[in-house]
Formats: sequence, C-alpha cells, structure tokens
Amino acid sequence: MISAVEAERIGLVNKVVPEQELMPVARKLASRIAKMSQIALELTKRALYKGLASTDLAGHLQYEADMQSLTHATEAFRQQTRARLERLNT
Repeated sequence: MISAVEAERIGLVNKVVPEQELMPVARKLASRIAKMSQIALELTKRALYKGLASTDLAGHLQYEADMQSLTHATEAFRQQTRARLERLNT
C-alpha cells in the first residue's frame, strides 16, 4: 500500500486534501467539469474506456488524435478559444 502523498507524487491521484476539504474541493472540480464542452467530455470518456480495453498503443493514439481533430472542428471549441483569447487580451 502507498500513502496519499506518494500517490500524488507518482501521479496516481491529481490532488490530496485533508478529509474536511474533500467535498468542497470535489464540488469545485465537478463544477469546472460541468462547464466544459459536453462533446469533448464525451469523447474523452470514450477514449479512456477504449484505452482501458486495448493494448494497441499506436491505434489508441491515432483514435485520440482523430477525436481531438473532431473536437477542434466544433463551434463550441471556437467559441471557447475566442473567449480565452479575449480574457488574455484584457
């Protein structure tokens, strides 16, 4: 068994927080995820499930590249990109 600190250090988990902070931190993350592009989230979930079921790294990397290209072609992606650029320029 490894400690929470070690799990974070090796990238097994992305953040370790004290127990009393768990739900507020989890809610904040869930709120950020809920605001993301639904298409991108769906394709990400599909890629993760596909990766778990496959040992074909080259095929999986190609699948991810194809899905990324598909996502970048959406109006939602263009709108989010414009909004980020506007925030950077203000």
